[in-house]
Amino acid sequence: MSSYASSSSGSSTCSEAVSDYADSIFSHMTTSTASTSYETHFPDFRTAGATSIHLPTRLPEPPTPFAEVELASLAVDPEFQGLPIGFVVAKLQKLGPELLNASTNSRITIPPGSFLPPYLSCPHAPTTSTLTSAPYTRPSHILAIRAPDAPRTLLLPVHGLLWASKSPALSLLSSAPEFQKQSSLLPSSLPPSDTSIPVLELTLPSTLAVPLLQGWIYLASPQILLSTILPAAPRPESSLEPLLNPAPQPKSPRSLALALSYLPSRTLLDRVSLVHGLWQNVVALEISDPALWSVMSGAWSVLIGALGLREQRRLAAERVQRVQVQI
Repeated sequence: MSSYASSSSGSSTCSEAVSDYADSIFSHMTTSTASTSYETHFPDFRTAGATSIHLPTRLPEPPTPFAEVELASLAVDPEFQGLPIGFVVAKLQKLGPELLNASTNSRITIPPGSFLPPYLSCPHAPTTSTLTSAPYTRPSHILAIRAPDAPRTLLLPVHGLLWASKSPALSLLSSAPEFQKQSSLLPSSLPPSDTSIPVLELTLPSTLAVPLLQGWIYLASPQILLSTILPAAPRPESSLEPLLNPAPQPKSPRSLALALSYLPSRTLLDRVSLVHGLWQNVVALEISDPALWSVMSGAWSVLIGALGLREQRRLAAERVQRVQVQI
């Protein structure tokens, strides 16, 4: 049981005051499947007829152990032939910031109508960098992501080999269309133009958490992911604090949870929902990355700890108020 929340059942309890709000933000987190039809399971937050929600103090482990991607089995473009795939992936990972920039700045041309074609035009964004002019730095596929938490389909340009190296469910994205392995999930015809890239339709549990996963795939930075998930702690009220502590000291999970516990419950629950969505997406895509799981688990523990400490203060205040009324 986490040291942040006092509970004999291994869960942190949110009061009825925030229960309805929690229900609303978690209502879309239903069981969904990725292209591999892999079900994601998470403990129920609320039992029937209860007036509070119960969040596990620790983020659940994967339902079953995930197999790592066999890099040697990935199909790659001719420029990578003869090179160890692990070496190529490591090189692409070092280019992560450049590739992420290429992904986020790509403009997709969407034709009129409700039908999603097998290819979409995605001209490479102009850049002054000679590095990003290389063919392998341009997005190779578009993920058309549908999820219950968003009414529209998210179109996400990606670099197939990098994503394929992280997820067995996406291993078919490892090469350009003319060199990829045959799959019913991808178009079998050649692209109609040089700027056309194939579309892979994908169902995930959460669209809102996709940017977190996208950032991890390209940057693999625990610091960036953790700082994106966790909200900023309230500023100290004392104006002397910068003078007393001119250099920020590393915070323990306990002290960080304490600082965040002074934020509104809605702020904390929003972030808990975000971690929950990321967890579901990672499970759906069967990503076994230990560093990613460690960050998600740490962020979850801090947020649940903050909610638990906030609840402890609320209950303590209620007890004091009852005593004062009796007096």
